[in-house]
Amino acid sequence: MKAPPILTFLTCWLVLGPAQAMQAEVKPAPAPKVSFSEPSLGKVWASVGPDTEPAPLPVKAPALDSAPFGSEVLQAWSAALSQVQASQAPLQARLEAHLSLCLIAKAQGRDQDAWFHLQKLGDGPQQVARALPYLWPGVPFDTPIGKGSRLTLPAGALLKPAFPLLPSDRHQGEEGPPRMTWTGGLTVQGKAMDLRFTLQPEGIELDLWNRASKPLSIKVILPSPRNFECSYTYSDWEKTLDAHLGIAIELPAGRENSWTLFSRLKPAFEAWPASPKAGAGWFKDRSMRLLLARDEPPTPALKTLAKVLRDLLGIPVDFGTQAQELPPRCVMVDLGPDSTTAEGKESSPLPARQARMRRLLSSVELFLLP
Repeated sequence: MKAPPILTFLTCWLVLGPAQAMQAEVKPAPAPKVSFSEPSLGKVWASVGPDTEPAPLPVKAPALDSAPFGSEVLQAWSAALSQVQASQAPLQARLEAHLSLCLIAKAQGRDQDAWFHLQKLGDGPQQVARALPYLWPGVPFDTPIGKGSRLTLPAGALLKPAFPLLPSDRHQGEEGPPRMTWTGGLTVQGKAMDLRFTLQPEGIELDLWNRASKPLSIKVILPSPRNFECSYTYSDWEKTLDAHLGIAIELPAGRENSWTLFSRLKPAFEAWPASPKAGAGWFKDRSMRLLLARDEPPTPALKTLAKVLRDLLGIPVDFGTQAQELPPRCVMVDLGPDSTTAEGKESSPLPARQARMRRLLSSVELFLLP
């Protein structure tokens, strides 16, 4: 007859002592099982084991969370981009640079760029273990990440998953809709939760399962890809407003079916020129002008943006307005209106200036890292 658990514990207590008895009773949490319909991401994640220690966070979490277009992040972006470009850079340095670029892209809402840099981390399991949770399931940058990317979140934690990596032409349609799952290794105030993200023809769908015996509280912000925006969102098939502020969910216990979030997407295209080919004569005698509103002085962050563009592209970069005449062979980049309040907070869920900066930084990466 098997001894009751309390007798087993007391036996350990008497034989091993209090500290060792407590250690004998504690079982490590299971490592998460993560799957992707995109084969390249599955191969990268396969390098991470249950005991893989995450690499240190290369950029400070407060800057990534609250000032992704600030001077500190822009300087880190420029340094990492230069490191990746260096042909003689050691492997470890390149891995750390791609990790920085991955996290910066995610912080700035450049999800496809973030996945691109994650694909470059296949030789760095520690970097993958650090990077993936910020993309999927999309935890805040100040979240502690355990071995094997185990996640322990507080009640009401906010998840902002990255938009799934769009399939390559050769894999499109082969495995059904793009999908990614997270099973095990994630608790919210001690309650286990599993997730599945699916890109449907009409929009995006996030399924959540509460695996505990008590209700679970969580908040979610669903992503929108470039040139699309959300037209409406459902939480468990009830229409919800202000989804961009975070959908608060109380996941009931003992429910077999998932709690489903669904966001229908509609086109919101903005014209943007294609990047020139690397090595082309496009840069000869070329300059760039960043356009601001009349009488608007550039902020310290914008001055940093001009400097890093100047350093990376090797061309003069200055500020001006629409009314000023452009010199020959000058590229005009209209940064749009500054959508911040007097307190410095964003007055819109998708500020026009930050949307333009996202496109600009993405274009620079595409040109320098074809």
